[in-house]
Amino acid sequence: MRGAQQQQPAWIDSIQRLSLPDQLTSRLRQAIIHGALPPGTRLLENDLAAKFSVSRTTLREAFRTLQMEGLVEAQPNRGCFVTRITRQDLHEIYSLRALLEGYAVEIVTRQASDPEIEALEALVQQTLAAANAGDFARATELDFSWHQKIWELSNHQRLYQILNSMSSQIRLYLTINAKLHKELIESVTDHPQIMAAIRRRDGRSAVPLIQRHICEARRILEEFALKQKRNEA
Repeated sequence: MRGAQQQQPAWIDSIQRLSLPDQLTSRLRQAIIHGALPPGTRLLENDLAAKFSVSRTTLREAFRTLQMEGLVEAQPNRGCFVTRITRQDLHEIYSLRALLEGYAVEIVTRQASDPEIEALEALVQQTLAAANAGDFARATELDFSWHQKIWELSNHQRLYQILNSMSSQIRLYLTINAKLHKELIESVTDHPQIMAAIRRRDGRSAVPLIQRHICEARRILEEFALKQKRNEA
């Protein structure tokens, strides 16, 4: 029909306040994390600036922030691309995460109050319910919220800052894992066992359980990355 406008995805909605590039960064971050902009996508400045109704300067500022988060990479003479997942990335992020999150869990088993542990358990039950209902997007968000809550409850500011600095990449990997539905359900079923150890204040059990949980997620993602590389060959 003449004059009718084609409906655009929600993440392309125009940014109204150009003085707030963090809004644009947030939209692009969500688009990358949720797969609307898959790994390897070239981010065309003119195209994106027009879609978001922003200047190229604002767009480049958003790109710089996303580069710092590990979601975007700049290639000389080619421009910016959504970062591809490599086995080295997975090794570095998940090995560091296993160490730090293991330490966070050890602190939580000693220091968290009963209401705080109950809040963690509530997140586990919500995650399981979403996964079993087939709502994998919600299960992924709740899964991340559970892990992030553990970081917060450690009350260790520097540990939290390091883990949170990797949060965008972790959420991206969780979203990829969510697309592997069987693996996601198997992964979140580890949570009650980890919570049982936390509830018992049993750090000796909780730490290796959560580290094994994180390492298994890494294994699944490495297999996915390898399969993707073969498909592109």
